[in-house]
Amino acid sequence: MFTVFLKVLAVSGVISFLILMQRVVFWAGLLAVFALAGHAAALTLQGALELALKQNHSVATLQSRVIESQTKVGTARTAYLPQFQLSGSYTYNSRLPKLAINLPLPIEFPEIQTATHHVVDTRLQGGYLLLDFGKRRKAVSMAVLGREMSETALAGTQDDVAYQVTREYVTAAMIAERARLAERYVATSQRHLDDARVLFDNGLVSQFDLLKSEMQVKVYQEQLAVATAELRSAQLSLAESIGLDNTALPEIAQSLAELVVTAPETTAPEVERLAMQKPEVIALRKQQEVSQLTIGLEQLRPSLSLVSFVGWKNSYLPDPDKLLFNYSGGAVVSYPIFDGGRARARRAEEIERQRTLDLEIEQIVSQTTTAVETLRAETDKISAKSRITEERLVLARKALEIAAVSFSTGLITNSDYLDTELEVQQIETDALADRYSLLVAHLELKRVLSYWPELVR
Repeated sequence: MFTVFLKVLAVSGVISFLILMQRVVFWAGLLAVFALAGHAAALTLQGALELALKQNHSVATLQSRVIESQTKVGTARTAYLPQFQLSGSYTYNSRLPKLAINLPLPIEFPEIQTATHHVVDTRLQGGYLLLDFGKRRKAVSMAVLGREMSETALAGTQDDVAYQVTREYVTAAMIAERARLAERYVATSQRHLDDARVLFDNGLVSQFDLLKSEMQVKVYQEQLAVATAELRSAQLSLAESIGLDNTALPEIAQSLAELVVTAPETTAPEVERLAMQKPEVIALRKQQEVSQLTIGLEQLRPSLSLVSFVGWKNSYLPDPDKLLFNYSGGAVVSYPIFDGGRARARRAEEIERQRTLDLEIEQIVSQTTTAVETLRAETDKISAKSRITEERLVLARKALEIAAVSFSTGLITNSDYLDTELEVQQIETDALADRYSLLVAHLELKRVLSYWPELVR
């Protein structure tokens, strides 16, 4: 009986174990699904840019407007085609007029019916504007310019999105690097704290030294917590700019040291060339072309049109009920000789508008040149500071190595060692900030000059 009980117990145990493993597998799979739902695949900067050009909401809106403007070009070109209209009518007359001939003749004439009860009139009418002195051509050109302006607006939006995505990617990479540094500092300071506790237990360091080690661990833990929260915020902003679901945080595949932001040349001829190719400058040039075409459209010019129609109609004498084929054709000449001076006033208005647009272009080029000079000086300053910071970091790391040996042999106090460690951490943080500032300065140069050769439009 006891043996049977043991067998039953063993079988029950196996079944319970299998059920437990099944639940573990289920919950592990569920957690894996949630983990995958919360994070998107790791993205490089180039991958993020390509994805943003496909999924960003603002870019998608402008792409739709480009398609809309293309349809307007097709609409404008229909003016070159003839116009046809098919029409028909039916009328029933209850009383018909009759013609009576009352003349002193030997033969009496019967009354003549001059209409019919059922009046049918069908016609195919057509017209063609043969000559309008280029007004249709100008209208089509304006529609083409409208499409080109939509494309220019799209290019400008793509540049803005590229700047935003690059800025947020670089920021996220910097924060991720800061978080990795904080993790390293936490681990290092924790090991030092453990050593300090051993020394304290042996009476080799004071309680003040032990408390200072504990406090430094807390400082680094606080930095890690802040960096982790800021990284999530940066990932959310990047996901929004790319056009991703905000539940999927993009992973940053490149470290700050791996990122390269290629800045344009800043020679005077190159700056002027790039400034004249900025989307906002191109848009102003397109507006000038539209203004010039508007002047042509407002001019008083004659037009020549051909009109004709063919059809069948009854109610013709002498047999009003018979449908007869008829046609007609002709030409229409129209010449507005006076419009109260409107065309002259519009011409003066558009000429002044073109001058205003010229001034706006000059202002943009001037502001661009000044911004480039300022950013170039800022870049030189950051580069010089970065070189000195790297030299300081080499010296501080050597000092930390010496401090570690000196502390282990009792030549310096725990406080001296912690101060040296904190100085290394501060310089490493400064070096990270310098790399970030240099990338941002190059990025600002790209934004000012709309220099985005890496975009696949």
